Amino acid sequence: MTVSGTYSSRSARFKKSSMPCSEAVLRRKIVAAIKRQYPQAWVYHPCDTTHSGIPDLLCCVEGKFLALEVKTPTGYVTPIQYAILSQIHLAKGKAHVIRNVEELTGFYL
Repeated sequence: MTVSGTYSSRSARFKKSSMPCSEAVLRRKIVAAIKRQYPQAWVYHPCDTTHSGIPDLLCCVEGKFLALEVKTPTGYVTPIQYAILSQIHLAKGKAHVIRNVEELTGFYL
């Protein structure tokens, strides 16, 4: 069996593109930014598939509860996500929709 065509190196196939990053990549960047600024911060990524609307990141930073819903620039918040974020606000927690790491530093860090 022969394979025709040109072989591209791994580095060529995995170069950064100009496309916006996915929520997973953005989530990792946000966690890294929080941990860099607050090494003792507790950051939890819920993987509960039975409850809708739970924010993507639940954090405890300097004794304060912070819930972050991570969205790409084109992503939207569903009504249930908005309702959960509102309930967190009513309970005196901080809850925000984050679309890039710079927004994180603007309101909390």
